[in-house]
Amino acid sequence: MKLNFIGIFMSDTNVIICESIAVILLLLVCIFLSRKQKQKKKNTEQEESRKEWEQLQRSLKNEKGR
Repeated sequence: MKLNFIGIFMSDTNVIICESIAVILLLLVCIFLSRKQKQKKKNTEQEESRKEWEQLQRSLKNEKGR
């Protein structure tokens, strides 16, 4: 018998299974958060690009209006 991370006495096999599941879940959370961060960065870059494009269009309109 071995004491696992939850504090319940379990057999070695059950401890290994529980800890493996916990590690897999932790990895999935990390992957999800990194993808979310990449998407946020991509959206920010697209927004900045859109603002630059709009500013360029406004400056071209001002030049044509002169």
